[in-house]
Amino acid sequence: MFSRRIGLIVTVCGILWGGAQDVFAQSQLTAAQAKAVLHCPTDADKQFVDDCFTLVERGKLPQQTVLYAFQYARKKPKGQWIYFEKMMYIYCDQAGYDLDRLIAALHTKKR
Repeated sequence: MFSRRIGLIVTVCGILWGGAQDVFAQSQLTAAQAKAVLHCPTDADKQFVDDCFTLVERGKLPQQTVLYAFQYARKKPKGQWIYFEKMMYIYCDQAGYDLDRLIAALHTKKR
């Protein structure tokens, strides 16, 4: 009984203080949710978020890349969208992905 209480306290504290697993990382974040939280101002900005989620769905990018960028950006007081875009490029560069090329490939027509 005591050990269960301790486990519950540790779990709650981890969620409240931003532990290793964020609440969004434990659930399925959608592109629509991300666009709403990030306050994407233009259609092009919304398209970028859609493209990132499409790349994850097609297996071209790891889901964690998008989640990490989202988690970082949503903690910013203003301009969350800008931080999301910058972090996506930084994380993709670090992981060896060419984000511009991947997005361009989404929009080219196959013959």
